[in-house]
Amino acid sequence: MAVVGRYIPSWLAATKTAHRTGVWKGTGGGRVEFDGDGTFTMSGIPRSAIEFSFIDPPPGKGNLSGRGNWNLRGDDGRSGTIELNFAAAGSFSDDSESTILQVEEEGDRPKLYFDTNPDKQYGYTIRRETGEPPRIR
Repeated sequence: MAVVGRYIPSWLAATKTAHRTGVWKGTGGGRVEFDGDGTFTMSGIPRSAIEFSFIDPPPGKGNLSGRGNWNLRGDDGRSGTIELNFAAAGSFSDDSESTILQVEEEGDRPKLYFDTNPDKQYGYTIRRETGEPPRIR
């Protein structure tokens, strides 16, 4: 297992390509699909995976669903962080929320995690579905 800290994997640092697009799944049915046009959809993501910036989180219990835009965070689009900006859809009543994903593992099936707690190394993780290209080096 290769754990990535501040290192920026070449697959993530490149401009938006098929290297990040596709279906990523987590335990309990969580799913995020990244499209090449910079949009995403998600479903089944545990509420604890996303830190909300407003006082009253979305209504309901259990899992969240939503859609919006994704982009690399940082100068010139080169970063080890993916930012998800939510649209007013699914569990989100407006477009004021966002969250970030960090790289946990590289390899044949790379893994990303929702970064919500600075005291915990990894949050809820999602892994690229088998058969999704490419191998991350």
